[in-house]
Amino acid sequence: MTAAPIRVLLLEDNPGDARLVQATLAEQAPGEFAVTTVERLADALARIRTERFDAVLSDLGLPDSTGLRTAQAIVAGAPALPLVVLTGSHNEDLGRAAIKLGAQDYLVKGETRAPTVARTLRYAIERKRLEIELHLAKEALEHRVAERTADLEAAMKELRASEDLYRDLVENSQDLICTHDLEGKLLSVNAAAVRLTGYPQEALLRMNMADLLTRGARDGFAEYLNEIRTKGAARGLLHIQTADGDTRWWQYNNTLRTQDAAASVVRGLAQDITERKKAADALRE
Repeated sequence: MTAAPIRVLLLEDNPGDARLVQATLAEQAPGEFAVTTVERLADALARIRTERFDAVLSDLGLPDSTGLRTAQAIVAGAPALPLVVLTGSHNEDLGRAAIKLGAQDYLVKGETRAPTVARTLRYAIERKRLEIELHLAKEALEHRVAERTADLEAAMKELRASEDLYRDLVENSQDLICTHDLEGKLLSVNAAAVRLTGYPQEALLRMNMADLLTRGARDGFAEYLNEIRTKGAARGLLHIQTADGDTRWWQYNNTLRTQDAAASVVRGLAQDITERKKAADALRE
C-alpha cells in the first residue's frame, strides 16, 4: 500500500525559487511530497485554515510580510504545523531567530544541497510530532497530578473534619478518655479526666497510670500492662485515689491502638461507677 504524499505548503513569491524547490523535491524524493505554492502570507494562512498540510516551507520576505513577522504569523496561525524557513546566505541569524520563535529549522537559499531539503522537511515533521506528543503527555501528567492533588486535599479536609469531630467528642465526653504508653505513662487526657481525678491536665501528663491507683491496687498494675501487651486489650475495674484523697472505682476498657512496639499507644476509656458499685455491694449485703 502506497503511503499518502507529504503535503507541503510552500510560501514563496519568487517563481524561480518556487520551481527550484519543487524540482528538487521531485528529483530527490519522487512522489513523496505534494507541494502547494502561494505567494502571500494572507493566502497561506487562509489555505492552512481550510486544507490539511504536513509542513510549511516559507520564505521570510513576502509582499505582505517581511522578516520574523512572517515566522511569527505562521507559528501563531498554525501552531501544530512544522515550519521550515528559507533565508538568504547573509541572513542565517534570521533563520536561527525564527527557530527561537517556533520554527523547526531553516534552509539557506542557493547553498542547500538537493537531498538536504527533503531530509530537513522529514526531520521537521518528526520533531514537531514528538514535540506535540511530549506536550500532550505533559498536559495529561499535569492533569493527573492536579486530580490527585485535589483528591488528596479533599481527603485531608475530610480527615481534618473527622479529627475535629473526634476531638469534640473526646473533649465533651462524660467518660474519662486517655492514652498511655506500654509503661503506663499518660500521653493525653480529656476534660473528664481532669474532673474525675481532680488533677490539672499538666499534672496528669507528668504522671503514670499507676500514680492514680490506691496503694493496694498498684500491685496489680504490672498484670494489667502484661495483659495489654499480650492480648492487645484489657477490661476490668480500677481503684483510684483522687487529688483530694477520695477513692473511686472506675470500669475501664482499654485497647492497644498500634502494632509498632516502639510507638505503641494504649487508648483508655473509663467510667466512674463508684455509686453503682456501692449500691450493688449494699444490695448483696
